[in-house]
Amino acid sequence: MISMIYRIVLVITISLTATLVSAQDQWPAREVAMTVNFGAGGNTDAAARIVSREIAAKLGKPVVVVNKGGAQGTLGPSLLAKYKPDGYNIGVVTFSSVAMSPHLMNLNYSLNDFDYLGAMGKYRYGLITRGDSPIKTLAQMIDAAKTGQGLFYGTSSPTDLIALSALSSLTGAKLQAVPYKSGSDTVLGLLAGDIVISVQNPSEVIEHIKTGKLRLLASLSDTRWSEFPEIATAKEQGYDVAINSYVGIAAPKALPLDIKTRLESIVMASIREKSVQNSLRDVGFDPIALDGNSYKSVLEQGYKSMGAAIQAAKIPRIQ
Repeated sequence: MISMIYRIVLVITISLTATLVSAQDQWPAREVAMTVNFGAGGNTDAAARIVSREIAAKLGKPVVVVNKGGAQGTLGPSLLAKYKPDGYNIGVVTFSSVAMSPHLMNLNYSLNDFDYLGAMGKYRYGLITRGDSPIKTLAQMIDAAKTGQGLFYGTSSPTDLIALSALSSLTGAKLQAVPYKSGSDTVLGLLAGDIVISVQNPSEVIEHIKTGKLRLLASLSDTRWSEFPEIATAKEQGYDVAINSYVGIAAPKALPLDIKTRLESIVMASIREKSVQNSLRDVGFDPIALDGNSYKSVLEQGYKSMGAAIQAAKIPRIQ
């Protein structure tokens, strides 16, 4: 009897193992979903779609972008972390969502809940106001924010919140945050006059700046925007505020090793394509090509430095 039970268990074990190996050998047998943590139309979404098309071409299967914006860019990673690690769900995991947000919000995921596949770009940031605003310089904006109730600004990610909280702490400007789901939604709010200023990426505002609907007050990155080199950085204007943030791709933790190896290889080959890097540059990113381990290392270091920066700026938790 014991011998028969042993044989049955052995057969079941062999069968399950064979099924698992077969499933992994056949990967990908269907489309792959890419969760994006911001709404459609913003530059994170644009970058994801640029890279997803190249991944699909190399994978031989469609890569379907699924936008899950909200909660300051943390809803997407929150969902991604819960998906089955089978190679059919990947997603955008940004620097802000794992290195900044955990210091500000109660989240059901952490930096270690993902297998990182690569990073393709560094964000560029600028402080924007309406073109018809009487505020024409960063100094004038700070002066205006010191009077009355201060100024309302739009924010769709912790990056915006940290930058302007740091500026407020540094200068005494009174700045009040109004949350939006995406950068493109924030721009609409700015154009409508619902907010006075906003931190934005180039792709979301360049055309509006060129037509005079919006005005760039300062680059909030380490360098000036190549599109408007006459506009100085905040640091050059005497305010020690600059933002560094990254966009990358990850999968739920515990991918089968062979699938992880193939996926990372495809992601890296995709983001190294010259056409992809040119397209990323066109939508306001500085293209990079960090492999999964290198990106995770950047995020780990960023988690520590951002924690210290948030504490120094005395930024309260959102929740």
